[in-house]
Amino acid sequence: MVLNDSRILGLLADRLFHQPMPVAAGSDLTVYLFAHHIGPDDSLTIIGGSDEVEQRLRDTLGMHRIARFNPPMGFYNNPAEIQRCVDFVVAHPARYVFLAVGAPQSETVAIAIQATGRATGIGLCVGSSLHFVTGVVRRAPELVRRLHLEALWRLALNPRRHARRVFVESLPVLWIGLRTRLTPASRRTHRRSDPA
Repeated sequence: MVLNDSRILGLLADRLFHQPMPVAAGSDLTVYLFAHHIGPDDSLTIIGGSDEVEQRLRDTLGMHRIARFNPPMGFYNNPAEIQRCVDFVVAHPARYVFLAVGAPQSETVAIAIQATGRATGIGLCVGSSLHFVTGVVRRAPELVRRLHLEALWRLALNPRRHARRVFVESLPVLWIGLRTRLTPASRRTHRRSDPA
């Protein structure tokens, strides 16, 4: 099972530690599922997304069994709003549940859904990938993706939306990687073996 969907993280693992880290980009996975597994008769429950995405899923891909709930901005800070998302998923059983409210919001909702023990289907935290599947947003060309520049592509297309993610939320990963790389191996091993 490949759980890393970041090409940047895969690149850092290879360049800093010479340890290849397999990547399964969430956008690639979502596109693949719609191309090879998800059909018009499959039921979808979506948390997030937009009216345009839902309409294109219906009109372009022929999906007619869609239940969608779009929580308000800032819902992540309100336990009652997170619970509304969970209740919606439980009340609308589907083969596929797409959580499209960003990270770590999607993951938080996913954990809360799992904790109920009452949800069904396959749950996926998909970020913006439904935008790519439906053509609402044009995805970076293959060459740009292969060069690990998709984040910069998204930043150029929508700087207001992606600036915080690129410059604030993602930079600590680079710092953690560099700090770990510069720490002598003996100290890294010792730290891992220290009791918590």
